[in-house]
Amino acid sequence: MENSNLKRHLPIFRAWEEVQEHFPQFIDESRLAKLQQFYELLVETNKNLNLTRLIELPDFLTFHLVDSLLLLEGLEGVEGKKGGRYLDIGSGCGVPGLLLAICAPDICRRNLLCESVGKKARFLSETCQKLTLKDIQVLNGRAEGLKKSFDLITARAVLKGSPIFDLTAPLLNKGGHFLWQGSLLPTPDDPIWLKLKRGGWTCLSQSSFTLGEKERFIGYWRMNH
Repeated sequence: MENSNLKRHLPIFRAWEEVQEHFPQFIDESRLAKLQQFYELLVETNKNLNLTRLIELPDFLTFHLVDSLLLLEGLEGVEGKKGGRYLDIGSGCGVPGLLLAICAPDICRRNLLCESVGKKARFLSETCQKLTLKDIQVLNGRAEGLKKSFDLITARAVLKGSPIFDLTAPLLNKGGHFLWQGSLLPTPDDPIWLKLKRGGWTCLSQSSFTLGEKERFIGYWRMNH
């Protein structure tokens, strides 16, 4: 297991160009245009539906876009990650699932965005149509009813500890990968490690960082069963 002891500190991003310069491997001019269109749709829809409180541009860029792109860094260099079926649990207003589908179409293919809140699921569906995003399905429901068929799953600030692994384990194909992002980094003596090992999980890496002054943790696991 790779464990990063050096905590990364990232600033508040205030302009699109700053994000593009920091993540050139994920944002070319075409993807940048899609992201800007997405943001415009989110701002307009948010006036009536209240999809997110992080709507000002610096907040969106830092705590939605950059926060999502940091998940992709954990997938770089991993064999077998491309071309599989992708599930995002709790997609909300499109974070991270829709943003990752835009920025990493070679990784996030055959996408399923799972969102239980109706207004958010409708926004996702309408946005995919308006942006002519293909290969994306939106499920207005919960992930518990899905069957084992995914090669990559992401979850951002959804559940904590054992429950999120209990939810995702039955959904991943053998050798599938799970990326979870939250605010809590398990300690080395946390009993969750033994439970995960017995459950067939291998922790490939974990890292912690700050965005502005907010703490973040990313864990990257593989399901071996």
